[in-house]
Amino acid sequence: MFQPLIDKILEHPSYGPAMAQAVETKSLLVLNYHNHGPDTAYCVSICKKTLPLLNLGSMDPKDIGPSGLEELVHIRGFGQTEDQCVPLSGGFGLALQEHYALNSAPTIYLNGHPLGSDDSVEST
Repeated sequence: MFQPLIDKILEHPSYGPAMAQAVETKSLLVLNYHNHGPDTAYCVSICKKTLPLLNLGSMDPKDIGPSGLEELVHIRGFGQTEDQCVPLSGGFGLALQEHYALNSAPTIYLNGHPLGSDDSVEST
């Protein structure tokens, strides 16, 4: 079911190399299921999670930095509802794990936040 999406990623001039580099460097991958406003279909982004920069002079949490997601691939029209996040992203993640021989499937995020976080239902 997801192989045609993976084939399109492989053929894309920027997505294919970005994924290859992320896999080669064993980057932590995230599937960010999101929409761009009310009444729009859901997209999924394959992102590389980068460690936030820490200001060593301060222990204030606001100085740690943003979520650290770098988008590698963006797929529009991936889903229609928020309820489809887990089944679609989970299946896609397993297909990516198998194709790229990843140690684990990518982590699933909803609207830029890990599933289960209090603010995961906010739109991005």
